[in-house]
Amino acid sequence: MREHNRFARRMLAAGLALVLAGYLLGDGRELARQMTYGDFDVPGQPGFVQRLWTGTPDLAAAKVYRGMQRVEAHPLVALAGVFAIFFFLVRWRNPDVAAGVHRWLTYWLAFVTARLGVFRVAGVAGVPRSCLGSFPFLNCQACEMATGACPVGAVQSGILAGRFPFLAVGSVVATGAAMGRAVCGWLCPFGMIADIVERVSLRRFRLQPSHGALRFAVLAAVVAVPAWMAYSGMDPGVHAFCATLCPSGLVFGLLPYYATTGSGAFASSWTTLAVVGFHAAMALVFVGGLVFISGWLFCHALCPLGAALGLFNGSALVRVEHDTVRCTGCNRCVAVCPVGIQLGDGSFLSRSACIACARCIDPCGEGARYWYVHPALEAAMQRVKVLRGILTGSSDSGEVHQPGEHELPERRTRGRRPYGISMKGRFIRALLPLLSTTPQRMASHAKYTTVFYRRFYAGLDERDFLSLPILRKESVRDISPYDLLSSDHWSDARYYGETTGSLGSPTPCFYTQREFQGARRLAHLSPYGPHLAEALAVNRSAVNGLAFGFTVAGMSFGDVLASGGALVANVGSRSTLATPDRIARALVRLRPSVVAATPLDFLSWARLARETYPDRAEHALSCLRVLMTTAELCSPERQRRIEEHFGLVQINTYACVEGFFALACPCGEQHVLDSYYTEVLDEALEHSSQFGTGRFVFTNLLKRSSPMVRYLLDDQVTLSPSACRFGYRKSIFPHGRWELSAVLGGERVNAAEFEDALFRHGLFGDYRIHLHERRLEATVEDYAAGPEAAERARLGLETRFGMPASLELVPFGTLTAYREPRQAKSIVKLVDHRVSSTQRVPEVV
Repeated sequence: MREHNRFARRMLAAGLALVLAGYLLGDGRELARQMTYGDFDVPGQPGFVQRLWTGTPDLAAAKVYRGMQRVEAHPLVALAGVFAIFFFLVRWRNPDVAAGVHRWLTYWLAFVTARLGVFRVAGVAGVPRSCLGSFPFLNCQACEMATGACPVGAVQSGILAGRFPFLAVGSVVATGAAMGRAVCGWLCPFGMIADIVERVSLRRFRLQPSHGALRFAVLAAVVAVPAWMAYSGMDPGVHAFCATLCPSGLVFGLLPYYATTGSGAFASSWTTLAVVGFHAAMALVFVGGLVFISGWLFCHALCPLGAALGLFNGSALVRVEHDTVRCTGCNRCVAVCPVGIQLGDGSFLSRSACIACARCIDPCGEGARYWYVHPALEAAMQRVKVLRGILTGSSDSGEVHQPGEHELPERRTRGRRPYGISMKGRFIRALLPLLSTTPQRMASHAKYTTVFYRRFYAGLDERDFLSLPILRKESVRDISPYDLLSSDHWSDARYYGETTGSLGSPTPCFYTQREFQGARRLAHLSPYGPHLAEALAVNRSAVNGLAFGFTVAGMSFGDVLASGGALVANVGSRSTLATPDRIARALVRLRPSVVAATPLDFLSWARLARETYPDRAEHALSCLRVLMTTAELCSPERQRRIEEHFGLVQINTYACVEGFFALACPCGEQHVLDSYYTEVLDEALEHSSQFGTGRFVFTNLLKRSSPMVRYLLDDQVTLSPSACRFGYRKSIFPHGRWELSAVLGGERVNAAEFEDALFRHGLFGDYRIHLHERRLEATVEDYAAGPEAAERARLGLETRFGMPASLELVPFGTLTAYREPRQAKSIVKLVDHRVSSTQRVPEVV
C-alpha cells in the first residue's frame, strides 16, 4: 500500500509538471485550433481533427444557425434546454438517487462545464474555446459549446504535428494518479450517456472481463497510427478514431453540428451525404450495442482514454478496494456493477475496468468493498465536509444527527443506510393537500352518493363536521356492502375487502384501480424508500407473507413490491397450501432481500428455517435487508430487538383495510399523511381534539369510492406534533385496541406499554400479561433472550407499573404454535382479571 501511494504521488507530480510545461510552451493556444469542422472563432482557419469535404459550406465558421432559424429559437434558449433535459435523464430511474449518492450531480456538472461555450455561440459572452485546457475525459470539439479539449484528439493532433502533447498527457496522468477511472464513473459525459441507456438495456448479452483487452489495443492504435503517419509524412485529413470509433464525438459533437450549423451538409454533395450516412450508421451501432449489451460497451471494450486511466486504478489516491480475505464470493457486487466486472478475481483487466462508481460497497455485507482515500486527502476531506458528503452520499454533508427524545437511533447493520424522500416522493407529498378534499366536502360526498350515509346523516347539516355522528363498526354490521359504495364509482370499483371483524362487525371497503394502486405512490413518501430500492437493486427476490383473505394487506404490499421491481413470492400466511414449513423452505431457497409479514409470523418462519435447514438458513437470513411489517402491534423496543438480531431494517406500518393513514420513518415515529383528518376522542366519544391520547377517529380525504367519515377505528393512540427532519409534522403512536386497555394507577395502559417493558431487555416471542388486583403475571416465549434477560424483564415490569410481577419463561411456540398453519391468532396480550376491568375479550383474527 505504501509503495502504491508513493507511485501515485510521483505520477501526480509528473502529471502536474507536464501540464505546467504545456501551458508554458503554448499548448493551450494549439488546443483551440483542434476543431472538427474548422475553427469556429477564426473563419477560414483549418481544423486539425477533421476537415470539411471540398464544396461543403463552413457554416460553423460563419455562425449560420439554419436549424435554429427554422425553429425560431435563440441558441442560448435551445442549447440551455438540453441541460435541463439531461438533468432529468441523469436522475431518471437512477439507483444512485435513491441511495443518496451524488454521481448524477457530478456527471451533470461536468457535462455543463464542458459546454459553457453556449454563451459564446449565442453571442452573450466571449467564453474562449478550450479555455479550460485539456479535460481528462472525452469531450469532442466538434461541439461548438466545448470549453476544453478531448485528450484523445489532442494527443493525435500533437503527434501528427510532430510535437509532444504536454497538456493532454499531463492532464490524463495527473487525474489518473489522483482518481483512476473514477473519472469515467463520476465525470465523463459519455459515461453519463452509458449510465442512462444502461437503465433501459435489454441485457441480451453481457460483456466479459476478457473483452477489456480490446481497449488497450485501441489505445496502442491511437498512439501508433498517428506516429507512423507523421514519420511517413502522410496527411490523413482526419483522425481515424475520432471519425469512426468515438461515440462521444457522434453524440456530443456531430449530432449538434448536423442539427444546427452543419444542416446544409446533408445535401451539399453525394460524398458528404455518404459521410453523414456513415456517421448515422455508427451512431445506431453504438446505441444498439448499449441497448442490447449490458456492461457499457464502448467504455469497457473500446475507450482508449479509459484504458490509460485504468493503468492507475491500483494506485490512485482515491479508489475502490477489494478485501479478498473478507470476500465470500456471493457476487452481489457483480450483480450491481454497471460494467459487470469482478474485482475479486484479481486480474489486471478487471482491476483496470473498475469505474469506481461505488455501487458495490453497500451491497457487500462482509465489508469486502470499501473506499480507500489517501490519508492526507482524507484529512482534507474531513475539513471540507461537502466533498465528503459527495463521496459518501451523506445528505447532511458529514454532520452527525443526534436522535431526539422519542427517536430511535439509526442502527447500522450491513453497510450505509440511505434515508430520504425521492424527488417523486416530494412531488407527491406536495400534491396530497391539493388532491385531498376538505372534511366537510367528503362528508357531503358521502351523504349524497351513498345509501348508508344518506340514512346516517338524515336531517343533519354535513357542513357542521364536528357535530356529525361517529361511524362505529357496529353501524355497518347488518347493512348491504353496496350501501357504502359511492354511486360515482359503481362502474370503476375493482376490489372489495373487509376488515378482520374481530368484534363480529367487519367493515366493507371498495377500491378503484387508482385507489388500490395508491399504496405505490404513498410508498414514495417514506424516507425508507431509498433503502428499500437499494435492497431490491442488489437482490430482487421478495417474499410476501401477509394475509390475503378479505383483507387487502397482502395484495397491497405485493403490489408495492412488484411496482418497485421486486420478484415477489406471494405466499400468504393463512393457507393450508402455504404452511409454515413450506414458507421457511421458500425463505431458504429464494434467499429474499425483502420479507413482508407480521412480526410473529416472521420470527416463526426464521425459527423453522434454522431448525429444518441448519446449514443453509443463516446464509439465507443474511441476505435479508428489509422486513416490512403490519397487521400486528410492534412497539419500538420490539422493533429494535428484531433489527439487532437479524441485522436488517424493519419498516413497521400502522395501517388498516379502511385506510393507509401512517408512514414509518427512520426517526422512530409513525407520521400521519396529509390526506387524512385525524381526531382523538375521550372515553365517552364526546370531546374531540387534534392532539393527545384517546380513541382514534379518522376521515380519509382522498378515497371516494367507499368514504370513511369520522370512522372510529377504536385503537388507543397518541397524536402529537413532530419535528421530523424529513418534514413531517404530525405523528401517531398506537398503544393497542381501546377495548383491551386497562387503567392502572390512574394511567390507561395497553399492550404497547407492556411490550416495551419486556422487549427492552431481549428478543422474546409471543407473550401474555395477566393483571390481577395486586400483582402482574407474565408468560413469555423465549426466542433469543435467555433466563437472565427474563429476570431483567420481570424487574422492569415491577419498576414500570409499580406492583409485584412474576414472569414465566416458556419455549418458543408454547403460546402460539409455529409449525401448524395459522387459522386464528389471539390479539389479546393483556388480560385484566380485576373487578374494575372494562375489557371485551376474547378477540382473535
